[in-house]
Amino acid sequence: SISQEELKQMMLNDLDSLRNIITARYAPADWKEEQIGWDLNTEIQNAKDKINNADTTSVKDYQKIVRGVFASMQDYHVSVQFYSTEASYLPLAISEAGGHYFISAINRKKLPEEDFPFQIGDEITGFGGKDIQTVIEELKLAAGSNNAPHTDNAQAATQMLTVQVGARADNIPQGEVSITVKPAGTQT
Repeated sequence: SISQEELKQMMLNDLDSLRNIITARYAPADWKEEQIGWDLNTEIQNAKDKINNADTTSVKDYQKIVRGVFASMQDYHVSVQFYSTEASYLPLAISEAGGHYFISAINRKKLPEEDFPFQIGDEITGFGGKDIQTVIEELKLAAGSNNAPHTDNAQAATQMLTVQVGARADNIPQGEVSITVKPAGTQT
């Protein structure tokens, strides 16, 4: 078994390796610094500070820290994935349009109409007992999304709201979730 101090040192060393890889292979680093003030050394140091300031850092916590380094680049073409088979999903798809979130697909084999009497085009107004926009903002914050707000909202709705995977260092929910739905054509 590895001690927390040994694990912490491995994480810190890994961040140094990550800095070297990004420095050698991330071509738009200088441009990112000019455009958004991004600095790799600052981001790596922030990540190290999170590890050093925590009493314990789990592997999942570390994965989220690394994901934050990549998210700081504000680059949709750059991401990180971890080895994990952990996942949860809802058998429906949600799409964003004009600041509203709509059901865009339903897997009726997994979610029959008698259990879920809603249709494609119905609006999702709440999720897990919270307002849908609050949930979207929480997902974006957890993922470190801080790029183009409209694109980030759409990505949170289509990719993060109904699918959570360990490979992205997501927290994997278990059990049932409540969804508040406004059927298409209703006013309330």
